[in-house]
Amino acid sequence: MFTKAASFPTGILIVILAVVCLGYAAPIDDFSTPQGPAIDSTNDGVFTSSTLNGPSAGTVVPPGGSRVLGVSKTNNASGSVEAEIFPGAALHDALGAVTSALFIEYDNLGGVDLSAFDKLTLTGSIDSSAASGSGTTLGILVEDTSLNSASSDFVLNAPGPFQQDVPFGDFGGVDLSQIGRLRLGSFNDSGMFVDIPPGGDITLQQFEANVEPAAIPEPASIAMWIIVAALAACAAWRGPCRKASVGG
Repeated sequence: MFTKAASFPTGILIVILAVVCLGYAAPIDDFSTPQGPAIDSTNDGVFTSSTLNGPSAGTVVPPGGSRVLGVSKTNNASGSVEAEIFPGAALHDALGAVTSALFIEYDNLGGVDLSAFDKLTLTGSIDSSAASGSGTTLGILVEDTSLNSASSDFVLNAPGPFQQDVPFGDFGGVDLSQIGRLRLGSFNDSGMFVDIPPGGDITLQQFEANVEPAAIPEPASIAMWIIVAALAACAAWRGPCRKASVGG
């Protein structure tokens, strides 16, 4: 006779396939912690900002660090520009036909380690005004604790939701295991601010570090992982995998 077989440890297989096929992510900022508005109504070339000192829930900001939200009106049209972080979203709102610049900076991070990840992902949406003309340029700057920095940019020219990946390969020369500062905003890969089109509104919903998912395995590969999991199960639960001796 055989002993009653234990349940197959499908959890092992699920974990293996999830890590291989789905990747994983860590939030830089999920914008769950609100922050008071920054409002600018004068075209004086100076950013108006608000600061939230860390630690901040849902962000990488540690004690002693900060999240700074800044806006600047960049033309003489009537109106103003403001930015504010509500639970779940950072909003940039141009009131009137004003052009503007925006940044969100995460400073004094103290050596955050992002070396296990291979890209940054920004999720949000823009309105038709922000997508007009040449569109809205957004950039990300990464700086390590030795002050080595690099920037990468992308252009959004279609209204509606977006999800933009920026590979860490764009930040050559930066020690990704010792990040001291991160900045995202309306600037190009040279770090120069670029005007958001007149009246453009932007919503940011998630800023995170990601590992690129692997390609979905072919059936033969899946079978191989099942065999690996089964062998691991037998090693861990040797009793149920062997014939029990009769009579003890």
